[in-house]
Amino acid sequence: MIAPDLIKLTGQHLLFLGISTYSWSIDQFRQAAQFAKAHGVDSLIVKVADGVNEWYGGIANTNAICDAIKAEGVGVIPYVYSYGNKLGALDAEIDIMLAYMRDCGIVCVDMEEEWNGQVQWAQHLCSRIQPIAGTFMVSTWANPSGQDWLDVIQALAPCTTVFMPQQYNNYLATFWAEFGASGAIWLQPTINLTQDFGANDPVAIAAAAYAQRHTAISVWHYETAVANPALLDAVYAAFPKQGTLPNLNIIPAAQDTWNSTAFLFGGTPLDYTTGIAQAWQNLYVNQQINMPPPTTREFMSADWNGNKITVQFFGTVRCEWDTSGQAHWYRTGI
Repeated sequence: MIAPDLIKLTGQHLLFLGISTYSWSIDQFRQAAQFAKAHGVDSLIVKVADGVNEWYGGIANTNAICDAIKAEGVGVIPYVYSYGNKLGALDAEIDIMLAYMRDCGIVCVDMEEEWNGQVQWAQHLCSRIQPIAGTFMVSTWANPSGQDWLDVIQALAPCTTVFMPQQYNNYLATFWAEFGASGAIWLQPTINLTQDFGANDPVAIAAAAYAQRHTAISVWHYETAVANPALLDAVYAAFPKQGTLPNLNIIPAAQDTWNSTAFLFGGTPLDYTTGIAQAWQNLYVNQQINMPPPTTREFMSADWNGNKITVQFFGTVRCEWDTSGQAHWYRTGI
């Protein structure tokens, strides 16, 4: 799948509806869709099941809710909270996921602490999801290494179209490259509008997600969005729709006093034998371009055609190293 196709399926500005919808009327869903439309939301993500407990009386009644939302010009993505096999009902949960995949063509599954370290569960889920046509989205922790999720991501990657890391504070927004290192292709980070999880700059996190070239962002959740509409708008504005990064306009400049061979990152010398490092040295050292030093190590990501690429940031400059051995430089603007 390429990025434009994925964007058509999910949209780029998404908003989760919280658990309060369990007792909502059709009119309340309609009002939420009207709010979403007014703020440029492409899709509402609506909870339809908690484990094996299907909400609203099942898919038939859920479809009436979805129709009411769509009538307001907003898309719908159903989501399920999964307990895995904690209660011995993994296959029953998967049956619900598959039912929504077949009916709606897309389903989001919220997988959190119950799934920590559960690689076999993930492999089993993937074996059942993978043969089914549709878009499978996984909402989960933003810090996989801290939740024993690296191998779980690797097990889920073959059947998962999109991972949605819950970047609810500034710290959690720093782990996103771990997903690519574990085999994920597309990320659509979820942003929180409150300070409930620690120091949080949601606008900066959204801008960083745009610079990282993710296809979409989502916001958790509707009630906090209604309480903070200006902040919601600012978050979405920081992640422009259908955005692409401008190519870097490289202008020769006098070399400053920075010593490239002495730079340390994370307490260890940079590896100057890699392709990106050599491309950077060619610009900075040989052509005397005023290029910032590296601010991240290299990591795996994807270009907008879904091809795996190597990426490294140099301050506000992003470099992508493609499979043909070419370095492409972009200005992120953040």
